[in-house]
Amino acid sequence: MSKKGKVCRECSKPLTGIRSQFCTDTCYKHHKQMRAKEVSHLRRRNFPQKDCYICGKLFQPIREDHRNCSKSCTFEDARNRRIAKRKKQPKLPRVKPMESSKLPIIYGQIETHRNPILIKSRDPRHIKLNSDILDFLAKGGEIKKFPDELNGRTPTVNFSFGFDIDSSLGFGMELNSTQLLEEYDRN
Repeated sequence: MSKKGKVCRECSKPLTGIRSQFCTDTCYKHHKQMRAKEVSHLRRRNFPQKDCYICGKLFQPIREDHRNCSKSCTFEDARNRRIAKRKKQPKLPRVKPMESSKLPIIYGQIETHRNPILIKSRDPRHIKLNSDILDFLAKGGEIKKFPDELNGRTPTVNFSFGFDIDSSLGFGMELNSTQLLEEYDRN
């Protein structure tokens, strides 16, 4: 079904369906390309001829800042400008490698022991953990124990035991590790 009197603007074939100006995408692309060439030709008339920065050949620019006659000369010019820009930039000082971090000061002796206190629980995860620890020790592994930290009575909140205001600390409740383990073993 062709439209009455409607023909393609590029090849003059009758238009069908919903097409309004071109019969195919190929005709549209060809028309667009030809129109772009016409526009660039018209724009070239506005600027005088000049020499290419790379090869020195005389060419007609499209814009006032147009510097090169072809794409290959444009790529070469861009490369040369990048190199020149790098040469202008000041050299950055070399960065020193990171210094090794200093070990923390440990007050007291680090103890090595072979008889750990294991968790008394029937939970399968704890049973597996206990057996892994015993296997590690059987193969000659050592467990190192750092000295206990000074008791700096920092106020904490322990939600499993509730919230308690202690006047000497400000607020909170503090439990040391042995109290926590005893509580855990009871549960």
